[in-house]
Amino acid sequence: VASALGTGYDIDNSCRFNRSDSPSLTLTPGSNSASRTALTISFWFKRGVLAAGGDDIYTIFHTTTTNSGYIYLSINAAQQIDFSIQNNNYTSSPTTGFKERKITNRVFRDPSAWYHCVIEVDTTESTATDRLKIWINGARESSWSHETNNTNQNQSLPVHVGSTSHEFNVGRQGNGSYYWDGYLAEFFYIDGTGYGASSFGEFDEDSPTIWKPKDCSGDLTFGTNG
Repeated sequence: VASALGTGYDIDNSCRFNRSDSPSLTLTPGSNSASRTALTISFWFKRGVLAAGGDDIYTIFHTTTTNSGYIYLSINAAQQIDFSIQNNNYTSSPTTGFKERKITNRVFRDPSAWYHCVIEVDTTESTATDRLKIWINGARESSWSHETNNTNQNQSLPVHVGSTSHEFNVGRQGNGSYYWDGYLAEFFYIDGTGYGASSFGEFDEDSPTIWKPKDCSGDLTFGTNG
């Protein structure tokens, strides 16, 4: 993934996910996360096959093989980014359960374009709508087709997130379905710290509408399972 101008910091490689091959990357954490109020996901992506409609979903990140508490990031059948994080008691006790979900109004259906996405969850934020933030190509998204902000300030993330009993899945749902198709590059998972888009990219000083990656080495605190 090179910057649009071909100058500055370039990402050398990306992973190609071919859906028909059932591709994925998985990791089971070696210990439970120490901090349970914040996380960040950052990655560059390029679409391959587009969703065909119906319930056709393309999974980017999923933290578990069950629905007992999870993070789930996908591009849905309407070509929108759909991110949710919830615990297992939200349905039975929605006033105390943890649920954050946002689906963009914006669609992502250009298979020739690279996009950069940053998702920040930080329950210490005083404003409820700031506890889940999404940036695309350096700009914070503010228009949603769906928005749920159910998290109390300083509330702990679901125990299954960053747990030794639940694996991280990149490119598929944990049960082995809804595989990603396309490219992923410079994929970061940050455990315990919320970072905005400027921690991973920058606007070009000569062409300020162009968003490009920057060298993050030494600038990030990854936490227990980052």
